[in-house]
Amino acid sequence: MQLHGIHHLTAVSADARGNHAFYTGPMGMRLVKKTVNQDDTSAYHLFYADGEASPGTDLTFFDWPVERERRGAASVTRTGLRVAGEAALVWWAERTAGNGVTPARCARSTAACNSISRISRASARAGR
Repeated sequence: MQLHGIHHLTAVSADARGNHAFYTGPMGMRLVKKTVNQDDTSAYHLFYADGEASPGTDLTFFDWPVERERRGAASVTRTGLRVAGEAALVWWAERTAGNGVTPARCARSTAACNSISRISRASARAGR
């Protein structure tokens, strides 16, 4: 088997409603599936992706009642996903302005965002 990239990333959210509002609002992603965690059926498993649900654009979240993150050693604080280029980075910065999101530019065409909610957020592939 030859791997060609990451299919999706999964994180934890303690606020499914706020998570949904953020990813379908400022981030413009589509909720492509809402199911339960197969290992813990008391928790939702939310799947977001671009408008076409293209492989590699998926972010998924388990809804578990966790405490606010404490950043430190061995913790993930940002998730960066590639975008189509410089024009897409500008587009994301304009789209997310005023929504509690500050895009950070990286060496590659990646936009990593931090939001004011419980977990760090990432931008999705703009496709522009």
